[in-house]
This record gives sequence, structure tokens and C-alpha cells, in this order.
Amino acid sequence: MNTTDIDPRIERTRRVVLDAAAELVSEVGFDNATIEGVSKRCGVARSTIYRHWPDKTGLLVDAMKKRLILYPETDTGSVRTDIVGFLGNLVAWFETKDGVVITLSLLSAAHRDKEIGELHKQATRTLRGHLVSIIDRAKARGELPTDVDAPEAANELAGSLFYKKMVVHEEVDGQYVEHRVDRWLKQVGWKPEGQPKA
Repeated sequence: MNTTDIDPRIERTRRVVLDAAAELVSEVGFDNATIEGVSKRCGVARSTIYRHWPDKTGLLVDAMKKRLILYPETDTGSVRTDIVGFLGNLVAWFETKDGVVITLSLLSAAHRDKEIGELHKQATRTLRGHLVSIIDRAKARGELPTDVDAPEAANELAGSLFYKKMVVHEEVDGQYVEHRVDRWLKQVGWKPEGQPKA
């Protein structure tokens, strides 16, 4: 059936349920979110919710696809500016209630549920892919040495922020992000001017 033929009332119901499910997860996490809780929050009968989603996992996965913040990569022509901007957006997400609860509960549930695990894998690969692209472009411009391992560098840069914020519960602000990026750039031999033009 063509998407234009879908009853707008059904689309509205789905939207209301997904928003309620996302809000509930951001408050109580994946494990404590229930179909009954979503039903009470949005006023849609459980039987109606089950017609669209046969189980809780399917509903929560769809809800998180709408709520996850997957910031687009930037391309200013400067690897430092692009990495600092990208990681700054990531830190800003971690500072929100959604960012903390959804990130940690998604990580926990991903190890127990295959479908949620796949969602988590796709989200993290997308985020890391943006950072890898930024680094690869800088290598092509001559800003970074060609032997820099972009995926490993992305792991190191983003991972260090996640560890500091989510594991040891220390503050991560814009100044720290810039300091961390500058230290990494120095280690790998950054050339801000890139290759001289012929």
C-alpha cells in the first residue's frame, strides 16, 4: 500500500505512542519501561499498541530510532574545527536527561536483547563513521599523516569522553574537548595548513 494511503489517524496514534515510549525510557530506562506504562502515559489502549507492536522490544526500538541524536558530520576544511564540533555535540547529548538515561540503558539492554543490540550497533557505527570520515578527509588534504588509523582514532577520541563522563562521572566541557583534541592532533603530527598547493 502506498504511504499516502495510510489513515492519518493511525499515523497520529503511532506517533503519540512512540513519543510516550521514548519519554518513558528517558525517565526509567529500557528495563523498567512497559507497554502498560506507555498506555497510561499516552491514553492509547494496550490492545491498540499491541496491534502495532507485538512486543515491548519492537516498540522501544522504534521509539529510540526517533529519539537518538545522530548529529551529522561537518566539513569546514579544518580537522580540528570539525572534530571539536562533532565531539562538542556528543558531549551536549550526554548532558541531557535523554542522553544519560537512554545511552546507559541502551548499552545495558544491548547485551541481553538481540534487536536492541542491533539498534545500538547501528547507532554507534553511524556516529563513529562520521568521525572516521572527518579524519579521512583530513588525511586526504594533508592535514594528518596518511598512516593515521581513522577508526582507532575515532574510538580513542569519542571513547575517552564517554569514559570520563559516564564511567568516572567527571565533568566534560568544551574546554576539555578542545584540550583532548589538541593533544591528539599533536601526537599524530597535525599540519594545520595541509599540503601546500601547487
